[in-house]
Amino acid sequence: MEIEIKIPKLDEISIKDWFTTKYNLEQQEEIDSILDRKVWITAQKVKIPVREMSIKHINNCIRCWNGKGRLHIPIGYLGGKTKWLKIFEDELTKRQ
Repeated sequence: MEIEIKIPKLDEISIKDWFTTKYNLEQQEEIDSILDRKVWITAQKVKIPVREMSIKHINNCIRCWNGKGRLHIPIGYLGGKTKWLKIFEDELTKRQ
């Protein structure tokens, strides 16, 4: 389920450049906001609160971050691997 979250500077990035963009200051501020709100943005730019992601989707994201999934997520994507792995692992722990 896509949520309404205002990220106009990130929305300027085309899907073809979504994984390869270096973020400017305004985009980084928006990334900080999605990290605080724990909203994952997929490769297709769909925004999903982590709490609403399926366990399978979270595990797929973790595999992609670790280079073992269908896609490769760049290390600095949306604030970085370390931050997102912690968010995903915390969510999985909370669901146990």
